[in-house]
Amino acid sequence: MENPLDLVKQLRPTTYEFSPQDHPEFNFPSGQQIGFIAQEVEEVLPQLVETMHQGAVFDSLGTQLAAGFDYKTLNYIGLIPVLLGAVQEQQDQMDELKNQLAAMQEALAACCAPSQDGSLMHQPLDSEGEPKNDPALERLLRIDPNPFTDATTLRYTLERAGRVQLLVNSSDGKQLQVLHEGLASAGDHSYDWNTGHLAPGMYYVTLLLDGEPLVKRAVKVR
Repeated sequence: MENPLDLVKQLRPTTYEFSPQDHPEFNFPSGQQIGFIAQEVEEVLPQLVETMHQGAVFDSLGTQLAAGFDYKTLNYIGLIPVLLGAVQEQQDQMDELKNQLAAMQEALAACCAPSQDGSLMHQPLDSEGEPKNDPALERLLRIDPNPFTDATTLRYTLERAGRVQLLVNSSDGKQLQVLHEGLASAGDHSYDWNTGHLAPGMYYVTLLLDGEPLVKRAVKVR
């Protein structure tokens, strides 16, 4: 089954009550019911909906008491494989996100762990106290200006096309925000980052290209 999660997202669970006085021949249960509207499900999963015909009702003398009509029935059991497929697809997405998070945390630990003197362990500091980046990495992710107050621009260069995510973490590594995600072509890109809601302090911006992380320190001042 392709994209079961997308199918489930299109379904609208609803509550409703039958009108037994309109069709007493169905012996509808009373009170609030929980389920789906067959006509709505038919737009998403037409194979689970069937049109039935209720014949006219006559008394013993042949007088018609109720006209015949068509109605739709929904195969609720047939929804089970769709729901199971959606759960499995969602779990796969969660596993992928966990792997990306683990890779990002590993990158943060490798690049941002403080030594005893408070500097970054594997990166010497420049004259302004910023970590010295490899020139090739500097071309891949830049924060301009940095430090900043209420806004800054993230500029990045992709060596190849792929799925891109821009993440923001606090100084202790907790993920705060997903700034951007989507497919991007190779070349130069930029993102205007509104930081007005952030408290002054140090943050980490992570650029993920197909799950491969690149981390840059960002500093907000008053």
